[in-house]
Amino acid sequence: MIDSGFQDVAGLAKRLLMDSHFASIRGLDVRMTNEHLELYGEVETFFLKQVAQETIRSATRSFEVVNAVTVRSSWCSEKKQPIPGKIGCEIDCEVG
Repeated sequence: MIDSGFQDVAGLAKRLLMDSHFASIRGLDVRMTNEHLELYGEVETFFLKQVAQETIRSATRSFEVVNAVTVRSSWCSEKKQPIPGKIGCEIDCEVG
């Protein structure tokens, strides 16, 4: 069971995300384990993924941050879907 100190860290991290000027960062979630703080959800760019990680870093104390945020490409046409873990161009998209 995760103790209340861990929950406080996760709660603070979530509040920091909610206070962001970037709307997509506000929709990210945080999970706390005994070993690390995990950041997850989807954003549009690698820049926003990094901003989210740095936003919660002040809340993490001595916990490792695992950034499991997915970067969602908006460059693919409607007929193509981004391949998980890839971004951006037709080479990285599969026909859906």
